Amino acid sequence: MSSYEIGPRPNDTNRRKEWLHGRGEMSEQTRRTPRSSVQTLWPSLGDWVQQSTLAPARPTIGAIVSVLLCTSYQTLLATRLLFAGTTLDGNAYTYTRVWYGALIVASITIGAAVLLIWRSRQPLAVLLIECVLYATASAVGMSNYLLFPLLFALFSCVARPTAWQVAAGLGSVWAVMTFSAFASPTSAGFALEYLGQLLTALATTAMAVAARSVHSWQRSRKHVLEGERRSQRLARQRDRAVSRTRIAAELHDSVGHGLTTIIALAEGLAGTTGDPDVDEALAGINTVARESLEDTRHAVRALADTEDEGEENAGSELATDRSPSGDAPRGSVTSLHKWAEILPMLGRVRALGVTVVFTETGRRSPNMCHADLCFAVTREAVTNAIRHSDGLRQLAVSWDHEADRATTVTVRSIADPPAKTTGCSAPSPPGTGLRRLQLAVEETGGTMSYGQATDDEWVVRAVVRAASDTALAAPPNRSDLREENP
Repeated sequence: MSSYEIGPRPNDTNRRKEWLHGRGEMSEQTRRTPRSSVQTLWPSLGDWVQQSTLAPARPTIGAIVSVLLCTSYQTLLATRLLFAGTTLDGNAYTYTRVWYGALIVASITIGAAVLLIWRSRQPLAVLLIECVLYATASAVGMSNYLLFPLLFALFSCVARPTAWQVAAGLGSVWAVMTFSAFASPTSAGFALEYLGQLLTALATTAMAVAARSVHSWQRSRKHVLEGERRSQRLARQRDRAVSRTRIAAELHDSVGHGLTTIIALAEGLAGTTGDPDVDEALAGINTVARESLEDTRHAVRALADTEDEGEENAGSELATDRSPSGDAPRGSVTSLHKWAEILPMLGRVRALGVTVVFTETGRRSPNMCHADLCFAVTREAVTNAIRHSDGLRQLAVSWDHEADRATTVTVRSIADPPAKTTGCSAPSPPGTGLRRLQLAVEETGGTMSYGQATDDEWVVRAVVRAASDTALAAPPNRSDLREENP
């Protein structure tokens, strides 16, 4: 016989050891499975017990109806005993033959039901009082007259309180029913009487456990729905953050690049044309492009700041939708326009050969958001007049500051009459700019309207209201930047 045929080979020995070790691990896992299941079950039971410990803020309809039913039943028992009782009622009939006995029996019988009003707030205390009354009634042979209040109190004690209160309540009911079976023997015998009372208590306990489970399921379902809504809010915030990032990137790459190119071209041509009018126009183009580029940078920076703020709020689950309004700053505070910035803007319009008249009455509000919204409305109206009017001749802008923290912005644009133009004489219906600003003005509590006044006149009028908060205050009224009326 060859040597390799004598005894198991080393590889076979190792495999056998591994196989035996594997069986040992499987056996160990098999032995641990029931214990793990029990360990998992106990926290579930603990959660089930703890989830139903909160008492309702006000009595529920079911609690009110149950108290009324029990009180009505107890009242009927006392009434029958007082007015239609017989000797078959035992000691209860004997006690009610005298007026003070009848008063005591009726008071205890009905009072035990009225006591259930407080079972939602103090279930264990009410149950203990009911147990004392039931034990007293059992001692004098009147246990049947206080059974229903005891069962209602037991139901409340099992349905909501904590585990130790449930255990204390069940123990008290078991003790008092044992005492009742001994103290008031019946013809059916102790065993049947005792078993009947215990079965009644067990049935009541089963219904209370079912009610507790329903409350627990409802609370768990509510938490699940709240979690789903929270997840949906976070998802929407994430989508908005992604959208803001995309918009900021597009502004930076497209608009920013285009404005930078315009600035470079205007500066490259400055002083090379030999025509003062052309040089002045190039200087105006350069100025407007630089201001627009700065506004674009502010917008991109504001979008980035809003995205960071949204991420922080999502992490703390305190994110709320920020709606634009005249009272809340859009983006960073440095991007808000001041009152005095209207003068350079109208000056550039005058350089186009348009007659510009600007009037202002009243006292300016120190609220920077109010100033920014008034400036935005005026700029949009002026831009539409330049863009959509054929042969724009006159532009009249007025700001009227009222005493009630409101500013009336009026922009009138007059173009050539239809007979002298090849197109329409007044601006065409506005796009999204004026409609967006109209929503912003209405959110401040103001109004905004725009439309054709005459054949050659287009009017935009807005009443912008300022908030009472002056935390975002501009420099002192009538800023240091003073320019002549263009």
